[in-house]
Amino acid sequence: MTLSQIQTFLVVGESLNFTRAARTLSVTQPAVSTQIQLLERELEVSLFNRIGRRVYLSQAGFLFRELALEIIARVNRSESLLHSFTPIAKTDSLRIGTGFGAPQNRERFLQHYLHGTFQKRIPVKSFHGAERELVGELESGQADIVMFYHMNDTPSPFANPSEIRNLPVDRAKTLVLGSPGLSKDRWQRNVRILENFPVLLPPPDSLIRRPIEEKLHKLGLKTKLGIDTGEVDVLRKALLSGFGVGIFPNSIFRKEIESGELIGLSIDEVSFDCTLSAFARHEPDIHHLTTKQVALQILASGWSESPLKEKK
Repeated sequence: MTLSQIQTFLVVGESLNFTRAARTLSVTQPAVSTQIQLLERELEVSLFNRIGRRVYLSQAGFLFRELALEIIARVNRSESLLHSFTPIAKTDSLRIGTGFGAPQNRERFLQHYLHGTFQKRIPVKSFHGAERELVGELESGQADIVMFYHMNDTPSPFANPSEIRNLPVDRAKTLVLGSPGLSKDRWQRNVRILENFPVLLPPPDSLIRRPIEEKLHKLGLKTKLGIDTGEVDVLRKALLSGFGVGIFPNSIFRKEIESGELIGLSIDEVSFDCTLSAFARHEPDIHHLTTKQVALQILASGWSESPLKEKK
């Protein structure tokens, strides 16, 4: 589907005559017919009903006309916005806070892409902290962006959620994770396996810890806490060594799961949908490009860090 085809469709829909549409567009009548045929073939619908020599919009045509007008309006708005765009001269530094499980040390990754966008070096400083602290840092203006995991069906931790922009970085699911070396007779797809091993959990101050604990309490499981820490490397080593089983978002240990070093079980009772999100305060002028807006899109884009690795 091309803009030319959409514009041709709208002109034909306005005149309900292929010959008059061709004159309006300064092309031949066969060219108009070809554009419409190609559009109908791609959409797999008839946009016009042809009765004798008269042409009428079909039901699908009426629906597509609304969509086509919206597309053209958006294109015109984009042209207007870009024609009035003035590149910013001042690029502010960024301060980014990360919570449990969020990728740390993003300075080099972000600096690489920000430099490619703004053609200048932009200082990026990151710090790690508990989610409640990060919320306070963002609300007070001490941080530009914060990233942490949260359960999808829990309330926002921010006092005024409407003032906060939320961009998903990684969608995940909590799984029961364990080493392939665990005793097979005790490692089963049953929530009761949590009573067979020490249980590793997110730190008490993380937003995903409380829902897990509440679920375990409601199930009446007799679990033994193994380790609860914000140090992902400590948890990783404990899981790989077979010390116990853990309940964590699968994306934190994605590499280990994909390589087979860890096995992840989706057990309904303790498997929750969660998201790693990047949060920032809304800015009054959304059309004014800032380093923070660009950084948010970079973090949420899923772009590979391979360009950085290739330069090593």
